Amino acid sequence: MENKCIRCGECCKNLILSISPDRLKLVAERPELGMSNDDLLYSIWKLVESGKANDKYEFDWWRYECKELTIDKNGLATCGIQEIKPTTCASYPWDAKLFDKNGNLKGEDRFPNCGFNK
Repeated sequence: MENKCIRCGECCKNLILSISPDRLKLVAERPELGMSNDDLLYSIWKLVESGKANDKYEFDWWRYECKELTIDKNGLATCGIQEIKPTTCASYPWDAKLFDKNGNLKGEDRFPNCGFNK
């Protein structure tokens, strides 16, 4: 079975990044940095928790959830800004460090029903 998005919304609820809130704010304030529409990230992501590099993550990390996530009448995750959502969101999962040798997302305990873990 091919790994693909099944609109579970877990990545929008539990987005782990190596980007601090301060860095997100800088990107939002400096569009000349050329980060596409990723300047939206600071305004749509809410910081949930953070931590230092450990056995699970090779980097200091911050966990965010998206304020634009909604669930439609069929129970599927929907983006409230689909037409203009940031590149980081549109291209998820984008980082090879997030995958194990079998092509599944690392930390699949966070996303047990994610289509990228199938």
